[in-house]
Amino acid sequence: MPTTNRDTEHEYGRLFAQQGQLPRLPVPDLRKTLAKYGESLEPLLPSDKLAHSTRVIQEFGESAQAQELQQRLEARAMDPNCANWLEEWWNDLSYMGYRDPVIPYVSYHYSFNDDPLCSRPNQRAAKLITGAMAFRQAIVDGSLSPEATKAGALCSHSYKFMFNACRIPQKPSDICRTVSYEGNATVVVIRNAQFFLLPLIHDGAMLTQAEIEQVLDRIVAQADANAAVPVGLLTADNRDTWAENRRLLIDAGNAAVLDAIESSAFVVALETSRPVTRVEFSHAIWHGDGRSRWFDKPCQFVVCDNARAGFN
Repeated sequence: MPTTNRDTEHEYGRLFAQQGQLPRLPVPDLRKTLAKYGESLEPLLPSDKLAHSTRVIQEFGESAQAQELQQRLEARAMDPNCANWLEEWWNDLSYMGYRDPVIPYVSYHYSFNDDPLCSRPNQRAAKLITGAMAFRQAIVDGSLSPEATKAGALCSHSYKFMFNACRIPQKPSDICRTVSYEGNATVVVIRNAQFFLLPLIHDGAMLTQAEIEQVLDRIVAQADANAAVPVGLLTADNRDTWAENRRLLIDAGNAAVLDAIESSAFVVALETSRPVTRVEFSHAIWHGDGRSRWFDKPCQFVVCDNARAGFN
């Protein structure tokens, strides 16, 4: 499955213009780091064990080993080939190397406000697809303005992993696969545990919102008339187990199907549920029954049968 390097691809335009001027992440002072560590133990340990840990922290802080490790961190932070001394470790230990299921332990969700102009679920989905692809294009051509505070622009690095990307289960740590934006203006639509690849470019032009809605109507009609094995549930399993099952899927001749899902711009899950209460709505957007989801995609829009929608 081909991959491309987003570290060099599409880093131009307004979005990335200030990346080189961003301040580097500082290494905290060793004394402050040890003091914060000690404070974090206070609500967790009884007094005798806390006293012991306090002595150990003090002894370590005065050791040559502590000074050497601090110097290594500071040297890593100054390395011109290392944009952020913490990023690689943080991503691996907190996310990619974490073996528990991404749902509910890692993934989050946003529930959107109801759209009074969209009464039909496929109308809402088509509008979301159209808007998301316009946002994607602003990333591709660099016309999107970087997020900023009063102090200046924030880092835009994470935008490169928003569209046409996918988390891939591997042992001992997952990886993030990214593919070229070129030729991959596709969306994967999931309904009733069935997956449909929707190319959004026809005769060189993007499909209109009305055209997308018509295609979604046909997808729903076909999906509701058939049944399928809920393969998407595998993405909600333990990461090592999912890595093993993904290999079995590939060995069974499903490499092209997985490639289409992983390389797509994003996923749209058309749920059959019709949530009303806040709790029902939250559960529907966050995970549903898991049958019509692909939890490894960074962007997964969810539209329920009553046109309520969100993002997972």
